[in-house]
Amino acid sequence: PVLSTTPKLGATSGSMWEWYFRSTLDHWSTFLGMIFALNFPITSLFYRKLEAQPFATQLLAKGAVAVGLLAAFYVWVSGPFLQAKLQYNATNSYFGFIPLITYIYLRNLTPTHRSYSL
Repeated sequence: PVLSTTPKLGATSGSMWEWYFRSTLDHWSTFLGMIFALNFPITSLFYRKLEAQPFATQLLAKGAVAVGLLAAFYVWVSGPFLQAKLQYNATNSYFGFIPLITYIYLRNLTPTHRSYSL
């Protein structure tokens, strides 16, 4: 078979186990990536319209979303993130998007932030 159970460097239980492990660990990643790609035009329009509003309205709207995301991030850090390795791996595919979405939102909060990249 193409994927063996023979231990290899980096895949001590074999490449078949490694593929299974990665696919279960990240099984929502592809789906969420497609959702992000589909919503990019809508999100871009949202930012353009919001940034055309007075500064106070921008601050209130962006701040409300940021507070909600930071609250979810806090719950993630104090809950799933602190689990033991095997428990974390079992739940990561369901909760792993929280820090990702929080980072993406905060990174794109202002035009200045959007103009820089890592």
